[in-house]
Amino acid sequence: MPRLFTTIFFFMFIAFPIFAQPTPPVITPDNIQQLQQQHVFECISSACNQQASTVIFSPDDSLLLADYGKMTLWDTQTGDLIYEHDNGGLEFRFSLDGRYLMNVTDDGKINVWDLTINELLYTTFYDEEIDAGIATNEPIDPNYDLYITRQNPDFSPDGLTYFTTYADTLYLHDTLTGELLHRQTPTESSLIEQARFNPAGTHIITISEGDRWWQRTIQQWNSTTWSDDIVIENTRAAVISPDSRYVAYGLDNEIWLLDILTGENRLFVSSYQATITYLRFSEDSQFLFSGTEGEISKWWDVETGAFITSEPHIGTRNRLFELIPCQENDVNRYCLLDTRTQASIFMLTGHVGNMTYADFNHAGTQIVTSGLDGTIRLWGIGD
Repeated sequence: MPRLFTTIFFFMFIAFPIFAQPTPPVITPDNIQQLQQQHVFECISSACNQQASTVIFSPDDSLLLADYGKMTLWDTQTGDLIYEHDNGGLEFRFSLDGRYLMNVTDDGKINVWDLTINELLYTTFYDEEIDAGIATNEPIDPNYDLYITRQNPDFSPDGLTYFTTYADTLYLHDTLTGELLHRQTPTESSLIEQARFNPAGTHIITISEGDRWWQRTIQQWNSTTWSDDIVIENTRAAVISPDSRYVAYGLDNEIWLLDILTGENRLFVSSYQATITYLRFSEDSQFLFSGTEGEISKWWDVETGAFITSEPHIGTRNRLFELIPCQENDVNRYCLLDTRTQASIFMLTGHVGNMTYADFNHAGTQIVTSGLDGTIRLWGIGD
């Protein structure tokens, strides 16, 4: 009997740890004065650039990726360096479950990592034929340097496939092997500016240049049959939301919203007098920022369509705060505005010299900042 009791207690301890890590509190206007620096990251290798060009959180916020020309991954709770690799890149994308990481380098190569084992699975190219041409020094597209910086990497929601784009063509690959599964050209000789899977993985949305410099063509492709189920032409300022749920676009003085999941296409705003020239979603996809020539820019609630506020600036916004550039003694900082009152209630400092970037994590429990001093700093609510 004593041995049985010991065995049961042992398995209870393994299954239910006594010292479970507490859930970090969400940053709110009520606790903002407790906001403090939690970790400072810096790449000190001679192979690192002076400052990070890319800083992003993993989907579950457990990792922070920083690209100093050398890719680094940090644990956001402990501050420990988890992994680093010499292959920096122009664009990075995590799979939705956080298992895979992909980047596109400035020479057009694609690297895919398995983060469960922290290993590079392979390095490939979007198209083997073009890769072979480059390897043999054959002439390439004169716009190669431009196109290679707009490859729009994205994983399918299940992580089994991914695509990148080059010029007017989309390339679908198998995640585990890198095998090219399909290539699709939405609009011949038109640069694909944006492309994403929809949340269900059933369709891919592309936004391509139109016949005129300001025109955009929106197409929604069935990712199995490759039929273009939706085509919307002659739009302006088209943009895909970060959560891949919506496409907002302008038609003259109207703003339209396409639901990529359901296919519903609805008139969102028709109160402008001038032509819509700019649209951008907030990072949490809950708000839409719009602009026209000669009229004040505005924030809208995506779910309800309600007007929120008119503002001259564009910040990083969630339900509670707007994070905008500000200054302290001629030094660039970031300030947090209370979205209810538009009052500035906290200034992020700590960096030596100008700050260059700031953003929330997905859960709203941490803020990351970077600066010309080469450091990256994580902020959260203290005890």
